[in-house]
Amino acid sequence: MNANGPVTAPPTTGPPEHPARAEIDAEENLLEKRRRLVLRRLKQFLGMAVAGTLLLLLNDLLLVHSSAAPSLVVTLGVFFTALCLSYQGRARASLILLITGVLATVGVVLWLEQGIRDSAAVMAMTFPVVVSAMAGSRPLFFTTTALAALVLMAVALGDITGLHPHHVRPVRLSALISLEVVMLAVGASIALIARDLRHALHDAYQQAASAREARRQMEALAFLDPLTGLPNRAAMAQHFEREAARASRDQRRLGVFFLDLDNFKTVNDSLGHPAGDALLRQVAEALLSVVRKGDVVSRIGGDEFMVLVPDLQSDLDVPALADKLVKRLTQPFHVDGASVTATCSLGIALYPDDGHDFAELVKRADTAMYHAKNAGRNALRLFNEDMNSNVVEHLHLLNGMRQALEHGRFELHYQPQINIRNGDIVGCEALLRWREPGLGLIPPSRFIPAAEKSGLIVEIGTWVLQEACRQIKRWDDAGLPGITVAVNLSSVQFKRGDIEQVILNALDSARLTANRLELELTESLLIEDSERFSGLLKRLNELGLTFSIDDFGTGYSNLGYLNRFDVDRLKIDRSFVHDICTDTHHQTIVRAVVQIAGSLGMAVIAEGVEDQATADKLLELGCELGQGWLWSPALAADDYAAYVRQQGRAAPA
Repeated sequence: MNANGPVTAPPTTGPPEHPARAEIDAEENLLEKRRRLVLRRLKQFLGMAVAGTLLLLLNDLLLVHSSAAPSLVVTLGVFFTALCLSYQGRARASLILLITGVLATVGVVLWLEQGIRDSAAVMAMTFPVVVSAMAGSRPLFFTTTALAALVLMAVALGDITGLHPHHVRPVRLSALISLEVVMLAVGASIALIARDLRHALHDAYQQAASAREARRQMEALAFLDPLTGLPNRAAMAQHFEREAARASRDQRRLGVFFLDLDNFKTVNDSLGHPAGDALLRQVAEALLSVVRKGDVVSRIGGDEFMVLVPDLQSDLDVPALADKLVKRLTQPFHVDGASVTATCSLGIALYPDDGHDFAELVKRADTAMYHAKNAGRNALRLFNEDMNSNVVEHLHLLNGMRQALEHGRFELHYQPQINIRNGDIVGCEALLRWREPGLGLIPPSRFIPAAEKSGLIVEIGTWVLQEACRQIKRWDDAGLPGITVAVNLSSVQFKRGDIEQVILNALDSARLTANRLELELTESLLIEDSERFSGLLKRLNELGLTFSIDDFGTGYSNLGYLNRFDVDRLKIDRSFVHDICTDTHHQTIVRAVVQIAGSLGMAVIAEGVEDQATADKLLELGCELGQGWLWSPALAADDYAAYVRQQGRAAPA
């Protein structure tokens, strides 16, 4: 989680619409929607005006018999004409006719009847104001409001000045009916406008939400590589600022890895740009599959990628992850039916060792990448080597080990295992050596930890098993049958590799029986996943393989797992052996181990035996097997064969 997510190809779409054209179209659609709404409301208001006027006219003719009846008839005709205009789509003419008709009719009724004391007529004066507000035209609204005020003012001045006094009539049923009709018309128009306002607010909220989502998507696209879906350089800069602040606070280092594909141009030119794009997407997926959770993978452009590696715990983390990245990209990719290998050159810069600024670190990682490319490609380099000597050493070790595997610079030496009582050779242990030109033999203590940390031990361990079996076969063919070889296995081989199949393949390729091979396991390996390993060891034991526990007593020694696993021998660590003649505490430990092994039917072998006194003490404590310089150091294969011939006492397998 990593923090990137899955890589998918972006959808294929047509050319994007120009933003200005999109805005014009959106505005035109909005105006058209508003025009249709106004027209629909205008029809509704006209319908109410016609119905209301018809009711007022009937009320006047049947109950009142006032002088307003002729004006109501004229108004009814005006409203019906306006309604016809609205159905013809002539909204403006219809609207003006409606407002004018209402103002004129109400003005006449007020002047001829009770003046501003006529509550129904005064309330009816608000109807054109509401209609003009609905129309959304500010000039029309203010004009209508002003005309309504002038009409009311003129009617009131007639009373105030005495030019046209109005007389109050008694309240009758007809007045109540008129008031109810006007109230219903005004109330219905306000209700329609309120509903439109709610819809408008809802639409505005939806538009705002859509705008926010569109803005979010645009911002996301601005920080994503469209081809791979990975963060781009701008996004990586933001990630760096956050992680650098955290690294500074926690006093940890931050890695910037810069990768460039070595043969992308060849693929792109030979298979075409679509194939090149497909390869880049597959490379992105491959990088995501290797990095740790919290690491950020980005595509900078072209065939260049970057990995931001926070929370570096130790110097081993940098070469371990770098080696995984380089190793993963050496595996073939399948593009358009062709198998393509996309190796990479990798440059590394560290924060704060190599700089504090993102641009500076990227530049230095890029410089280191070009050094790696100039060194022969499919390699990695660290910038500013003087400031990162430990990391550089591990990087050199990983590069060297990879080269050693490719060019046969690893070799096995064999140290005899001896029956202390009679001096017979009972077997030997295969010990890995690395012979580097110009440096000679490099001891395992220098490179095995880095190999285990990086996972390269899986490939090295596979080679060790295969070479040990091949050597046993060569000894058999040379007239030295019966030699058994013990091989150390790393816990990493069990966790990352198909160790069972690797062992069977090594035996089959050399045409050996399983009893010629002994596998040395660590105590921690058995403790970590006892259920899983119990089944695995049982299957291998049934084939004839034997097992020993290496460096017994230095780990999580307990009787429980010894009883659960089919182990044949315990190896007493050299730390208990080298001073056994003088250290009574170590003597007690060795005696206890011998007794435990004897009770479980296991043999015991002591390593690191360097003098006869130590051998005699071990024999006294009940340990009958040993290995060490007292008898012989680890020997090359031919020297070991000579040693066996000289001793003439190799125990049969």
